[in-house]
Amino acid sequence: MQKDEDAEQAFTRASDICPTDTNALVNLSVVLIDESKTDPSKLDLAIERLTTLTLSNPKECVAWDLLSQAYLRKGDKAKALDADKQYEACQKGQ
Repeated sequence: MQKDEDAEQAFTRASDICPTDTNALVNLSVVLIDESKTDPSKLDLAIERLTTLTLSNPKECVAWDLLSQAYLRKGDKAKALDADKQYEACQKGQ
């Protein structure tokens, strides 16, 4: 779908220009996860970006939640549960 491709390009440019912009990285990951329905390679890219984001910003709860969803879509239940535990801890401020 062209809108997803346009969004991916825009959020990729934004995250390249300002790598610390967590909103751009989160939104890019949402688009990549959505695009993975038709292009499974996008899921690996989303996981890569979200892993980097959660390592550099462990208090970014939305990123943990998206990482959990991405792993679940990939079929990696163990990693999905680990990311979900991190999300829950993040929500509690731990």
